[in-house]
Amino acid sequence: MIHFIARRLVNLVFALFVLATLIFFMVRALPGGPFDREKPLPPEVVKNLEAYYGLDKSLGEQYVAFLANAARGDFGPSYASRGDTVGALILRHLPVSAELGLWALILAVALGIPLGVLAAYYHNTWVDFLATFLAVLGRSIPTIALAPLLILIFAQTLRWLPVARFDTPAHRVLPTLALGLGMAALIARLARSSMLQVIREDYIRTARAKGLGEFTVVFVHALRNALIPVVTLLGPLLAVVVTGTFIVEVFFAVPGLGRYYITSIGTRDYPVIMGTSLLFGAVIMVMNALVDILYSWIDPRIRLE
Repeated sequence: MIHFIARRLVNLVFALFVLATLIFFMVRALPGGPFDREKPLPPEVVKNLEAYYGLDKSLGEQYVAFLANAARGDFGPSYASRGDTVGALILRHLPVSAELGLWALILAVALGIPLGVLAAYYHNTWVDFLATFLAVLGRSIPTIALAPLLILIFAQTLRWLPVARFDTPAHRVLPTLALGLGMAALIARLARSSMLQVIREDYIRTARAKGLGEFTVVFVHALRNALIPVVTLLGPLLAVVVTGTFIVEVFFAVPGLGRYYITSIGTRDYPVIMGTSLLFGAVIMVMNALVDILYSWIDPRIRLE
């Protein structure tokens, strides 16, 4: 286990270095600059701003300075939010994205796993057909279409729930549904296919032959092994939802990190783009490593060494 963790840490550092390099040069290849305006600034003002932020140096010098600062967790000041550093923006808005993502993930797991298990247990019955239909429907509607549909039905037509902001529990319902329903459908389909495979195994037939109750057979013996593919999916899903989903935050005016990330791309705010991208990448890599470690706990037949 120790060797596995050490190896993953080395790979993580190398992957972050490659990611940082790609992000730096891809961002600098974007057309336009951070100080381009509809009404152009005077050339001397642009020159002074570039000197202040170090953009007057060569690309190689900027790259080395970026890597050195990123290694310390310092991404510098934001070009668009004057007086704010990238670290301050992340600390301010990441908790909002994380809260929204965790609520959506809880909803997805609470709906998806029972739906998939029921569909597999009642295979080829109306329960299976209904669960499969709902799962396919949930995967067929993209978030960019589901979010305005939820707003139209529950906010404008029925007037049950508010649309914008993230202040009260009522404000959290629609963005959680918009973010979690698609994931619930994906988890349900994966849980169903995995459960169908597991309940046909010899040890499940042996457990039933020994006289064990159906609840024990399904939820103690079968479900644990059936959850391995689901856990594989939950790692990347958790990383994505914790760091925020851009579309949902934009539609519901959620002051999360994803919304400011989209804004930073439009304004060519280089430090925010690079710092946030590295954060997203690091979270995804860490979650994947944790999923690998969880394998051996869920299924003792899997060994990491």
